[in-house]
Amino acid sequence: MNESMSLAISTLLDPERLSGALGEARAASRVRIKPGVSVSASLVDADGVPAGWARILWPAARPKADKTARKARSLGLPTRIRPLPFDLRIQWGGVESDPALMTHIARAAAAGSVDPATWSILRHNPLRRIVARSGGTIVRIRTHSRRVDTALGRYLQEAIPVPERLDDAADPHVCVLSDAGGCDLSTPRGSAEQVLSWNEEAGGLFARLHASAPPLHVRAALAAPAPSTPDTLRVHAAIIGALDADLGARIEALARVAPEAPGGACAIIHADASPDQVLVSGSGRLLLADFDRARMGNAALDVASYTAATGPDAASAFLRGYEQAGGCIPDEVTMAAALLHARALSLADPLREARPDWALRVGQSLDLMEENTHGTH
Repeated sequence: MNESMSLAISTLLDPERLSGALGEARAASRVRIKPGVSVSASLVDADGVPAGWARILWPAARPKADKTARKARSLGLPTRIRPLPFDLRIQWGGVESDPALMTHIARAAAAGSVDPATWSILRHNPLRRIVARSGGTIVRIRTHSRRVDTALGRYLQEAIPVPERLDDAADPHVCVLSDAGGCDLSTPRGSAEQVLSWNEEAGGLFARLHASAPPLHVRAALAAPAPSTPDTLRVHAAIIGALDADLGARIEALARVAPEAPGGACAIIHADASPDQVLVSGSGRLLLADFDRARMGNAALDVASYTAATGPDAASAFLRGYEQAGGCIPDEVTMAAALLHARALSLADPLREARPDWALRVGQSLDLMEENTHGTH
């Protein structure tokens, strides 16, 4: 294992070591790794409340740290930095000073879209996205934006149940939505019978999405190939292999035999389908959320992604609802390839989620993927 990478990961994933480095009680909740450049993390305090960000930088990335510090000072936001062994540096600050998001947050605050003094942060993906509850609304602030997103949002408002957009979409990095309240299907609040019913209803909503017919200009803008399954695995192998050579070798071996994801741009797909993207409003109404990755593609990718992310009973309920609403259940070979693709995309999630036992969890996922690879041929 690369010693500097080992130090960076162990510092961020061990709350005691991280707290010692920062001088305050903090734990990582989300990690992003750019080998040889930086390892970034969102932070939570001792109560699990989002509390900022930290990143460990290699020497080549020091200009990034200087730029972040200057930009934060111009906005009146503090950041700190200190040296670590192997000529590394650790830099950190509050959520508002996230290196890639601070200007977007400041602009949203100036426009009255969000109040960082009173917001409640629901999710913080460092240098990528913040989702917060503020002033009775849900505000999503992100670094990435697509020209098609506004037109896509308008179309989805008419096609399927989604949270209502409240702003004028003038800022492509900020989206203000109605607050549905309630929960999502990854952490449902209901009886076992009710949860199965909701998953069945979710299957119906995805069938409606896949059967819908967006305008030609939206279809054209969403045309994109599925990420390559073997290439996705190779990216994971490079990062995970730097931390655990045995896991990296297993991922490389899997990449050599993995089929590509099912092709065909026959439907509009969510492209990140999972129970946490299905909201249950306070009144019990289901809504689909977070279409940042939506594109035209094979509907089997959504079906596999959702069922791979939940238990067998919920998956069966989802498939039942999907079929009853007119969705076509993929054939065995297509479904196997789509499931492998979904699991490849999520393979590094335990590491991204800063789980101390990430290596064990990745190994368990590989066990399943290796066992099922024969079903794709």
